[in-house]
Amino acid sequence: MVIVYADDREKSSKVPELLMTKGVTVIFKTLDVGDYIVSERIGIERKKALDFIKSLVDGRLFDQARRLSEVFEKPVVVIEGSLRKAMKLTNVKKSSILGAYLALGLDMGIVIITTRDEDETAEIIKRIAIREQEKRGGFKAIQ
Repeated sequence: MVIVYADDREKSSKVPELLMTKGVTVIFKTLDVGDYIVSERIGIERKKALDFIKSLVDGRLFDQARRLSEVFEKPVVVIEGSLRKAMKLTNVKKSSILGAYLALGLDMGIVIITTRDEDETAEIIKRIAIREQEKRGGFKAIQ
């Protein structure tokens, strides 16, 4: 059985429902850090492309990333949707996006995964959970 903890705020997205249709047990909980937890080591922050850009501009991105990397050995940020389309809606330059990628990946050790849509995000989360839980022999309950 594959288990994923999802933050209560993710109920409004399709990702938890899609995870369930893919055979994943989803447990909703108010998470202090991240949107999904797939193991003791891996926490995932999910950002729609436009929110990624907005959180970069207002400073939330690096605060959230710092907290994610402090709590989890293997932090992951999933960027969902087209950054190119999102950039057209803002004044943010490509160089700023690339700088954020480098800061997150190289400076903070965060894995960045891009997905097309909520279905692909759910599939990625499921695959990370399966890989991690099979390798580690399950997933202890979060208190």
